[in-house]
Amino acid sequence: MLVCIILTCFAYALHIILSQKKISDIKNDFVNNMTHELKTPISTVSLALEALVNFDVRDNEKKTMQYLDISRREIKRLSSMVEKVLNIARYERGDVELKLQEVSLNELVESAIDTISMQVQRKNGEIHCDLEANPDMINLDKDHISSILFNLIDNSNKYFIDKPIISVKTKNYKEGFLLEISDQGIGIQKDALKRIFDKFYRVPTGNLHNVKGYGLGLSYVQDIIIMHGGSIKVQSELNKGSRFIIHLPYENKNQSTNS
Repeated sequence: MLVCIILTCFAYALHIILSQKKISDIKNDFVNNMTHELKTPISTVSLALEALVNFDVRDNEKKTMQYLDISRREIKRLSSMVEKVLNIARYERGDVELKLQEVSLNELVESAIDTISMQVQRKNGEIHCDLEANPDMINLDKDHISSILFNLIDNSNKYFIDKPIISVKTKNYKEGFLLEISDQGIGIQKDALKRIFDKFYRVPTGNLHNVKGYGLGLSYVQDIIIMHGGSIKVQSELNKGSRFIIHLPYENKNQSTNS
């Protein structure tokens, strides 16, 4: 009995040590990767300012205003990301509230594409936009849905084979809107598809080590979509690409989340 008790205590202590190590690794990975994510908008602003200074686009008023607008939106997004980090605990407690307002879904998509287009072009990539939703007015939280759009498009821009080839579509269907973000990237293994929306889970990328993330993106996407009364699913095939399909109802039944 004494030996059994000692072995049980030893096994329990080992379990605690391994659990603490796992938590520590997750925390360190989160901090490191989140720092990388914060650099993304800074990089975009730097590219825009470099174009203004070094390529004489100041003589082109349209281009100048475009780059200044991109910089403004990226700085705003950076501020939003910092705020998101500060509010991680509140998000984990489920205290997030939606601020619903009537907005154009197509305009939100165009804004997200316009923001990330410089990063895609830098990798010689392409973004194809097919906005068929008409009418496209919907009650939703503009900031959260914009973050979701950017998150999904940014993932497609990261996980590519030769170059990013991204397609974004909006459509109407009987009960609401259909939003699709697809790519021709590295795809996702079948085993990983089951866990892709789990918190802190990152899809294995094999020999691809230059892609950073903090494992909260797709979990956050799913939670926000559900809070809007919608649903999200993913279709993917390894080395052929992925498609994220979002359904958003015309009327959000979760009106109680509106602040």
